[in-house]
Amino acid sequence: MPTMITMQCAHCGKVFQRELHRINHAKKFYCSPSCAAKQVAREREGTPFQKKNFPTQTRIRIITSIPVYRELQPTVGAVYDALKFEAKFGSHGGYVIESGGKKINVRLDEAAEISEDQNSAAR
Repeated sequence: MPTMITMQCAHCGKVFQRELHRINHAKKFYCSPSCAAKQVAREREGTPFQKKNFPTQTRIRIITSIPVYRELQPTVGAVYDALKFEAKFGSHGGYVIESGGKKINVRLDEAAEISEDQNSAAR
């Protein structure tokens, strides 16, 4: 006859029994897979896994030639409305502009952000 151990669920508090050989080295025990999933979801709320990387609206000036098809090529020195995306990992991020009716990715080193005072002086 297997040895049974009485345990308490870390999510709902229900008391249950489990066979000794089925117990692993976990710190928390759950009465069912659904309780385990609910507890994991509760613990992940507000962690970086749940935060989204939303783009910000900005204006950029193209400072170098961008390697895309000629008909999509943005003009060097031109100012574009852009969406700025921050990098999730590392230091890479970039912008997305519309040129030639298509969306073009622009690296951070291919453009310079324009502040509002520079923008009004250029007009």
